[in-house]
Amino acid sequence: MSAPRPSEIEAGLEPREAGRVYDRIGKSLALGGPFEGRARALAQSWLEVEPGQRVLEVGVGLGATLEVLAGRLEGGQVLGVDVSARLLGLAGRRAPQARLVFGSVTELPCRDASFDWAVATYTLDLLPSPAIPAALSELRRVLRPEGRLVLCSLSEGQTWLESCLMATWKRIHRAFGPAAVGGCRPLTLAPLLPDAGLTLLRSQHVGQLGTPSEVLLVGVS
Repeated sequence: MSAPRPSEIEAGLEPREAGRVYDRIGKSLALGGPFEGRARALAQSWLEVEPGQRVLEVGVGLGATLEVLAGRLEGGQVLGVDVSARLLGLAGRRAPQARLVFGSVTELPCRDASFDWAVATYTLDLLPSPAIPAALSELRRVLRPEGRLVLCSLSEGQTWLESCLMATWKRIHRAFGPAAVGGCRPLTLAPLLPDAGLTLLRSQHVGQLGTPSEVLLVGVS
């Protein structure tokens, strides 16, 4: 039996290429807010962090989630990892309490079992499909036995408008390459979790202006 595929599109951005793309995008990343904001807010609400805990965010964007986490974690630690030096700089201005490190989700610069929570929003959908299982395994590696992971990515559409938008998105992705759409494409992540030692606890589809996303709450198996 073949392994589940996270996407019908195999191509994605390798870490160095993703870093270059998002160095160019920089502050313009905020333009995605009207299409992704609800899903990001839901992901943040599922991060039930407690004072003193250690939390990892992979793919820090402009620092919005880091800022929320730093405000909740009295006596704890927030670490942000990203492949874009420019985004790390921008996020650091918004969340100066967080520690920021250059690195990739496929090779995290973190010790085993060192975090209570991890979160990755619109990060795995940048990767080539063969790299996604490795990224999930890396996230599992750095989580403590009772740790939790929140994932958010583009997903396949559930309405006519969402399906049409994603069909167009995928045509652009195939015709002009991943960088033409910021690297992202819709993923189906749940079937990949068991092989990474992870268990799906909860998932929710979120649509905004025709853009479909999925938010997953994941535990350690």
